[in-house]
Amino acid sequence: ASDAACERMQHCVDRLLAQASVDEAWLTRAVSGRDARAPEALFQTQVLSEHMREFREALEDDINSARALAAVFEAVTFLNQTADESTAREGLVFLYLANQVLGVLDFSDPASRKKPAASEADAWIEEKITERLAARAAKNWALSDQIRDELRAKGIILKDAKDTTTWERA
Repeated sequence: ASDAACERMQHCVDRLLAQASVDEAWLTRAVSGRDARAPEALFQTQVLSEHMREFREALEDDINSARALAAVFEAVTFLNQTADESTAREGLVFLYLANQVLGVLDFSDPASRKKPAASEADAWIEEKITERLAARAAKNWALSDQIRDELRAKGIILKDAKDTTTWERA
């Protein structure tokens, strides 16, 4: 999944955690002892049950990751439109179970997550710009474009001048 897609899923998790007033420990208890062979039976909400069935079937279909992710993204779209606390809790269980396979979501308290210091992030950006300038000097346009696109995906806008490049956050 792309960084933007993972960020969209993470944003959904964070919103549902706040809406449902639960934590990761609650999620662990909610899924323990459940029948892993039929996870769709966990859900009262028909839409989530169907998406979990699609997710499971996609994985059983020679690990069809594109189809499995599509089921998760459809569930996220549904969950982003709901305001019901019960559905929010079921949505968290859905995403928690899917994440047992995907491993890209963080269910810890968003306020307690370590955020990189601005200087760490800035140093990484500067390092990428230096790599890009070297690629441009070597006329390696493909690498230069790849680095620019990587930074753009992270919300960094590059501004090229004759001998230098500056940047800003979008």
